[in-house]
Amino acid sequence: MHANVLDLTLSSYVFQPGNVVLTRDRLGTWESRSPGYDERFDYYTLIYDVFYDETAQKVIAICPALMNFERLINEAEFAIDNDSVPVASIEKTSKGTARGSLIMFDWPQDKGIPQFLEIKHPLFSGVMAINRTHRDHFKGCNALYAISKNNRLDWIADWLAYHVAEHGANAVVIYDNNSTDYTMDALADTIAGVDGIERAAIVRANFPFGPSGEQQTNYNSKFLHMTMVEYGRRTLLTEARAVLNVDIDELVYSKTGESIFDATVKSEKGYVRMKGQWVYTPRPEQGQGHAVRHADHCFIRTDLRRGVHRKYCVAPKGPLEGWPWLTHRIVSRKDVPNSDFGLWHFRGVSNSWDYDRADFDDAVLEKDDRLIKTMARNFGPGATATVA
Repeated sequence: MHANVLDLTLSSYVFQPGNVVLTRDRLGTWESRSPGYDERFDYYTLIYDVFYDETAQKVIAICPALMNFERLINEAEFAIDNDSVPVASIEKTSKGTARGSLIMFDWPQDKGIPQFLEIKHPLFSGVMAINRTHRDHFKGCNALYAISKNNRLDWIADWLAYHVAEHGANAVVIYDNNSTDYTMDALADTIAGVDGIERAAIVRANFPFGPSGEQQTNYNSKFLHMTMVEYGRRTLLTEARAVLNVDIDELVYSKTGESIFDATVKSEKGYVRMKGQWVYTPRPEQGQGHAVRHADHCFIRTDLRRGVHRKYCVAPKGPLEGWPWLTHRIVSRKDVPNSDFGLWHFRGVSNSWDYDRADFDDAVLEKDDRLIKTMARNFGPGATATVA
């Protein structure tokens, strides 16, 4: 690994299948779940990570939504470095239907840096290392973050290089969801090879991502993504200058030429939301799909019904300091999107892990001058995909 690319392994606790008491309850009714729900639901992860927050003077276990597992926590005994400790509180990562939980233990600084959290229950026991935070690593940075599974390395490089050139990004956090197409060393090499990226972290988030599908039950059962966002806010990006939440298949554009990071820091709330739209390549030829790059896209959709979810940029030390981050907004806020910025969602930059994205409809597509010129400026005129 490269010196400025952190390789972070989470200190987790996962039950083995076989005991119904140690199995997370599914959400909703059978009728409210999409096909494939059972295969992708996280039944067994109790804890994603344990870390020490020196500022709050707490050891924190961050978890998927505990649900029926909360009873197990209440029945268990805990110790930090062999000292028995009670649970100070169990909290949701956000208000409303939270997809994550926080188990808090008080640990004053004068007791030293804690090393291990032990859990004992009549049905299970274990010891987890207590990780450190890495807030100083990203202090003052303009950072991107995304969760990724088997996204092509050239897609990741293009995504980074674009946001460096267009907005002044200089840091990134990637939560890798058990990619099998390449090693984490190869991912680190890709990140380190992008000029302008000065700080990075790869978080090995090797847990079930959660069910796909449009039903609300399925959305509420996707614990990992939203909880990793909160993990990053608390342990990595707390001191960053500004943080942009966009996936590998999303690029932010500016109508004025201003950096999204600068605009966020200058804004009244330290928070900028942006609308998104799908963008498309020309009709793909047989077998071409996985070779497509961002630069190959030149069409936008003209029908409003196919819009995409909004994303945002936030200044962690700004007026919304301490507010939990969600996937598409800051908790409890539904601010009007900033008209100076937009989000392109690249239809062809996908391995269709969630659903098939190979659709193409000439009737609602038209070439977009801003998209074509921006792709040419960043990736060269007439850039075309090549098979890696």
